[in-house]
Amino acid sequence: MPRFKRTRSKVDETDSESGGSPTIGKRSNKRNKLTENAPATDCPPRSLPQKLAVYIVAAKLESNRIKELSNLVEESTEYSLAKNAGEADVIVTGTGVRERLERSVPVAIIDQKPILKPEWLEKSIKEGKRQPYHQYQALYLSQDEAANGVELPDDHYDRTIVTSAQAALSPSAKYACQRQSPLVCPNQDLVEQLAVLKRARELDLNWESALSYARAIASIKAYPRKIQSAKEARKLAYVGDKTELKVIREYLKSGQISETKSILEGEKYRVLMEFSSIYGIGPMTAQVLYARRCRTLEDVKRFYKDPDNAALEIEEDDDDEDEEKNVRVPERWIEVSLALKDDLSIKIPRREVEQVARMVMHELEEIQPGCLHTIAGGYRRGKRESNDIDIVITHPAADANRVRELCQEFTDVLSKKGLVTHLMTLTGQHSPSSSPAGVIAKAFTIFSLPGSGRSRRLDLIFAVPDVYWTAVVGWTGSTMFQRDLRLHAKSKDLKFDSSGITRRTDESVIIAHSEKDVFEILGLPYIHPTMRNADP
Repeated sequence: MPRFKRTRSKVDETDSESGGSPTIGKRSNKRNKLTENAPATDCPPRSLPQKLAVYIVAAKLESNRIKELSNLVEESTEYSLAKNAGEADVIVTGTGVRERLERSVPVAIIDQKPILKPEWLEKSIKEGKRQPYHQYQALYLSQDEAANGVELPDDHYDRTIVTSAQAALSPSAKYACQRQSPLVCPNQDLVEQLAVLKRARELDLNWESALSYARAIASIKAYPRKIQSAKEARKLAYVGDKTELKVIREYLKSGQISETKSILEGEKYRVLMEFSSIYGIGPMTAQVLYARRCRTLEDVKRFYKDPDNAALEIEEDDDDEDEEKNVRVPERWIEVSLALKDDLSIKIPRREVEQVARMVMHELEEIQPGCLHTIAGGYRRGKRESNDIDIVITHPAADANRVRELCQEFTDVLSKKGLVTHLMTLTGQHSPSSSPAGVIAKAFTIFSLPGSGRSRRLDLIFAVPDVYWTAVVGWTGSTMFQRDLRLHAKSKDLKFDSSGITRRTDESVIIAHSEKDVFEILGLPYIHPTMRNADP
């Protein structure tokens, strides 16, 4: 969604698919470590220019309303009218549907700037105080708007069409981070059948074979046309191996991969899949449980209640796991996950993700005004439903110590209010010692949505401003996209992860000032979050 122009602040941009774009919190009378000595302003230090350029989109606004808003801007000393969207710092619109806005504003601009309701501009000028962006984001559909029939089209997120511009990045490129990968591709059925083979290899701890299938799947996900022959498939990266070609040839001939069908009909695969769906249970633990004659979740519950198994230590091989989720989970939380299995297995719709994010940021505003955030994960990649909720948070004035303190303080507050019922993991992650600013702190929690009785996985990632955008990229996924970002960075003699970008030669830090900066520093063309779905 919007980006914030800045004079010196490192945090200035995010993407419209975030739904929880960096937002500036309202002023608070509370004293806190970041604002008690700050200048008397509605905004965090250095986060906004002195005068804001506003572009008013005519769509869904009456002519007299446009004139009224224009007059307000012209009479103001704090704002000016931009001639076009490209020159604007803020875009004001009356529509809440992205597709409608795209008729008037280029997609690239929508993805970079705050898109706000007219009420934001009106109230900011009339009250002489710039209002917080997050309360007036135009592309959020409120409950009232939804009740009045404002709805996104069914295919808004699950697009299958890859345009010629998107296909300009070659689908046969070496790395997944060099390809456009939509959520649903023209060869989706083939991808899903190959995914079973990949997952079966993972569950059998055959990592090399699993990775081979993962790479082939990622390549096929980026192919913009229906594959018609094995010869055509052979041209794609990582599909030249005879094993992959053999099963693809079988699929093209019959529409079915016999091994996939056999795996799905087998008991062991079904059992291991169910076990590994529990937070904290990976393939190795699932194999141990199966070897101990566990066949149901009730068996697993009894297993962990047995004192003889209390000290069971299994070192999971996380080589094919998302690095940003790679945190060891204490076994006591496996019991929690088992107890909450029914809730945690239910997918989270987009609107609920947004609802939780708004609630979380409202609570954070009470203890630390002026924080910025982006909803990451599958939500940001355009998924209709998510397994969990990932929110990356920063503050323009936060240092490494404050990031860690705020993560702890905030989770404590949420716990006391009953919003967080379980703190699964709390960690701080440092970049090289040469960069004391390069730090993130993570809290993996169980969040209870008030009034619903539902429990949801909520991951909060706090980052200092200098690593905010690497954190956003690192937590947007998908797994293969992230893996290849790291490999591509290594090929450039760089190291990339969510805590920053460093040169391998001397560990010096390269600061990204925006998400697009991350791609530019790594020598990559920018790829929209909804086209980073390199996994099934």
